[in-house]
Amino acid sequence: MKTGKAPGAGAALYFALSFAPVLYLLTRVRAGGDALLSARRLGLMANSLLLGLLVASLCMIAGLAAAQGIRRGPLARRGCRWFFLLLAPVPPYVYALSWLSVARLWRLNPTGMLPSVAVEVLAYLPVCTGISLLALERLPKEPVQLALLMGREKKAFWDVVLPSVFPQVLASGGLVFILSVTDFSIPSLFQVNVYAMEIFSDYSAQGRTYHSFLLSLPLTAVAAVVMLLCMDPVKSILMAAPSGAAPPVRGGAAVAAAAWAGVAVCLFQVAFPLAALSPHLPSLGQAILLSWEELAVSCLTGVLAGLLALAPAALAAECLLALRGKKWLWYLLLFPIALPGSIIGLGLLELVNKSPFHRLGRTVWMPALGLAVHYLPYLLLLLVGAFARLDRDKLALGRVLARTRAKYLFRVRLPMLSGGLLAAFSVAFMLSMADVGTVLMLMPAGMEPLSVKIYNYLHYGSSELVAGFCYFQVLLCMAVMLLTGLFLSARKKERRGMDDGRQERGQGD
Repeated sequence: MKTGKAPGAGAALYFALSFAPVLYLLTRVRAGGDALLSARRLGLMANSLLLGLLVASLCMIAGLAAAQGIRRGPLARRGCRWFFLLLAPVPPYVYALSWLSVARLWRLNPTGMLPSVAVEVLAYLPVCTGISLLALERLPKEPVQLALLMGREKKAFWDVVLPSVFPQVLASGGLVFILSVTDFSIPSLFQVNVYAMEIFSDYSAQGRTYHSFLLSLPLTAVAAVVMLLCMDPVKSILMAAPSGAAPPVRGGAAVAAAAWAGVAVCLFQVAFPLAALSPHLPSLGQAILLSWEELAVSCLTGVLAGLLALAPAALAAECLLALRGKKWLWYLLLFPIALPGSIIGLGLLELVNKSPFHRLGRTVWMPALGLAVHYLPYLLLLLVGAFARLDRDKLALGRVLARTRAKYLFRVRLPMLSGGLLAAFSVAFMLSMADVGTVLMLMPAGMEPLSVKIYNYLHYGSSELVAGFCYFQVLLCMAVMLLTGLFLSARKKERRGMDDGRQERGQGD
C-alpha cells in the first residue's frame, strides 16, 4: 500500500528530528580516552540492569493481575475502567517524595535499592496495566469460547488466555525496563548509583560531548535490543481491532485473588501520593505563589513541545499504517525510545550551538524542541493505536463526497482524528511537565522549569514547600487527565449516537 506525500514527508521530518542529535554526536567521536567500561562502570551497569529487571518484573505481575481484575469486575465495559491512568503522567519524583514523607514518619530507611524499586513500580505500573488490559480486551472470541466448551474455566485461562496475552505483557515489561534503565532521577534521590547518572555526571564534570556519548552506547545497545524484542507484540496490540466479544475468564480462586490484589495495588498507586502529601496541603498556596514563574515556564514549554511533536508524529503514524508490513521502518522510528533523555538533550544542544540558530539556545524554544524530540516515539505509539481504529469506510466516503481537499481535511479527517490528537497533545504536555533529564541539559539561564526546581529541592530533603510543589503537580495531572477522558468519552458517545441515527434512518427507508 503506497503512502501519500504528506505522511512520507512527515516520516522524513520525524526521522530528521529524532536522529539529528545522535548523528551529530557521532561526528564528534574521537579516538582515545579512558576505558569506557571500567570495573566501577560495570558495577553501575549491573545496578541499572538489576533495578530495571526488578521493576519490570513486578510491574508485569501486578499489571496483568490488575487487568484481569478489571476485566472480570464491575468496571469491565465502562470508561472508568481506565482509572489507573489518572496519575500516569505524575513525575516519579512525586512518588519518591511520598515515600520519603512516609519513611520519615515511620522511621524507615529512606534510601537504597528497595525504595527505588517500590517508587518506580508505582510510577510505571500504568504502562503494564494498560497494555495488559488492551491485550485481554482484544482476545479473539473463538479460541476462548472453544476452550470454555472443551474444559474448565481454570484450564481455559492457563492454556488459552495467558499464552495469548503473554507476549504483550512481556512487551510492556520491556518498555518499563527501558524507562527504568535510561532514567537517573529516582535512583539518584535514593542514593543508588546507576549507569544513566554516570553519563550526566561525566558531561557535567568534564564537558566532553564525545566522551559522554560514547559512555551512553552500552546502555543504548541494551535498551535497543529490548526494544527490538518488544516491537512485534507492541505492533500487534496497536493494530488489533477492538472486539470485546471474548468472554472474560476467571481462572480459578488463586487467579481471582491475585486479580483483586492487582486492582488494590492500582488503587494504592492513585491514592498513595494524595494521602502521603495531604498533611502538606496547607503549604499548597504558598508553593504556588513561590513557583508561579517556574510553573509558567513549564506550561509554556509543555505546550510548545506538544505542538512541535504533534504534526510529525501524526504524519509518521499515517506512514506506518500505510506501510504496516515494513518491520524495519517500525523499528527505525521506535528506536529513539532506547536513547537516554540526557543524550538527546546533549546532542541537540551541541547541534544548535554550532549552527546559525545558536540564539535558539537562550529561549524557551530550546527545551521545548528537546522535549518534542524525546517524546516523539511515545506520541507515535499512541497515534498509531488511535488511527488504526478509525472507520476507514467513513474516511473513504468523506474523500469522495468532499469537493476539495481542504473540506475533506477540516470537515472529515481532522474531526475524526481529534480525539487521538488531543490525547497525544495531553500526553506530550504532561510528560514535558515531568521531565528532568532532557530539560537539565537544555534549559536557558533564568528559565528553570518546575520539575527541575522540585528535583533540586529534593536533594536537600523533603520539606513543606517541595511537598506543596508536588501536590500541585498531582492535582494538575488529575485535572488534565480527567478533562481529556471526559472529552474522549463525549466524542465517543456523540459518534455512537450519530451511527445509531444513521442506522435508524436506513431501516426506515
